[in-house]
Amino acid sequence: MSRFLIIATASALAVAFPVTSSETSAALKTRCGSFLGPDALFLLDEDRPDVYLPIRDYLFQVFQKAGKSGGRAAGRQYVLAHFQPTPYLSYGCELHWNIPATTQFHSYYGSHQLDIVTSTGYVESFLPTWNSVIAGSPPTVGPGVFGTVNAVAGAEAFVNSAACRNYPPTGKPDGGMGLNFLFKFANWVEQAGSAGGMSFYSGWTGPADVFKGPYLTYSC
Repeated sequence: MSRFLIIATASALAVAFPVTSSETSAALKTRCGSFLGPDALFLLDEDRPDVYLPIRDYLFQVFQKAGKSGGRAAGRQYVLAHFQPTPYLSYGCELHWNIPATTQFHSYYGSHQLDIVTSTGYVESFLPTWNSVIAGSPPTVGPGVFGTVNAVAGAEAFVNSAACRNYPPTGKPDGGMGLNFLFKFANWVEQAGSAGGMSFYSGWTGPADVFKGPYLTYSC
């Protein structure tokens, strides 16, 4: 079975992420249900609000610059993670977060608590940008916080459960839409206004075949 799924969006090709069953994810502690990694990541950049920025190299990166005169952080960069629709009649979708202890961060400073919010804005013809997702009218991010995680080596967490979005029996996705999650610094970190940043390569890495970053389980 192929371990990679590539989804094309308009004229650009977003990063291909591993999509595999629970049999392949033996290195993960989660043994229940089937495994699904994100098939695309997008960078939403406050300083480039209308620029479409697919992440092609698996680099999971969240940054913010110090705010002026002690105000809210500026120059924020968020990650939007898209998961393909789950198989027909699947149920019990759960979002998980895994940062193995051996993870090497390429940037790491400031606080590393992340809030996760849901987004309803992604379909294959949609090119997510800061303005289209965050600053739209109305924005496509859901109200409230879906979950909070720490981006530290050794972190492993069940974040929250969500209603699955399934392929219908025809095999075609419902409007091309799966589950979407936005990763950002926690609200209190943004309001504190100090600079912060972290980046690491997500996906399947290392000889132990361990998945780094966010992933879903379903039909548990």
